[in-house]
Amino acid sequence: MCYFVNRSEEVFPVDLGTLSEAMGGTVSLERYVALLPHFEQAMKEADVTTAPRAAMWCAQLGHESVGLKYMEEIASGDAYEGRTDLGNTQPGDGRRFKGRGPIQVTGRANYAALSRWAHQRSLVPTPTFFVDNPAALASLDYAFYGAVWFWVTHDLNGPADRRDLEATTKIINGGFNGLDDRRIRYQRCSALGNRLVPQPHPTEGEEARRQPEVDRLATARQSDGGGCSSGHPQCVAPLEHPSANPWM
Repeated sequence: MCYFVNRSEEVFPVDLGTLSEAMGGTVSLERYVALLPHFEQAMKEADVTTAPRAAMWCAQLGHESVGLKYMEEIASGDAYEGRTDLGNTQPGDGRRFKGRGPIQVTGRANYAALSRWAHQRSLVPTPTFFVDNPAALASLDYAFYGAVWFWVTHDLNGPADRRDLEATTKIINGGFNGLDDRRIRYQRCSALGNRLVPQPHPTEGEEARRQPEVDRLATARQSDGGGCSSGHPQCVAPLEHPSANPWM
């Protein structure tokens, strides 16, 4: 596993139900268990340590990835071909550097900038890592690096502190696509308050006490027929072979 810091410094939410509720229950609880250390450690690295910041983070990433369900655009990426504003100057760059990760990093220039940022922090082995391995950005080990990079380099905690949903959306999206869904998610996440703020790593005893909650939520999920759906307008979907990608 690739983490930003040592495991002893990891953080987790108060309970699995909190993350599931914030994200709309779009994946199984087992998947949320796998996501927790990556998701919450990313929050810590992005300095998302207050309720307003956590609500904005969860709402925006939740919209972009449909509740952490999808990490790669369904569209072929052909629409990005020749987009010099994205740094797509070589044949095939549109498909190669389509949107990936929970915040949909797109374009050769952004993959290159992310690679340099991650390499400077010893998170990846080379300064061109994601340019050379673009599909890695959709994997569990690396997906949240893109979210942290974008969040901190665009100072998104500023508009998050002001509770300015539209300004944050404009920075992420370049416009206001999906604003209604983002607003619904933001209101839901805001209502969760400090429950979304990262907490210290649980002790073994706390982990044991958490298991009944996991079992209870899993039983409830089965009885109501599954999770929620999202009205996210972006075309995204899992890979054809779920076993090849830990997100699915």
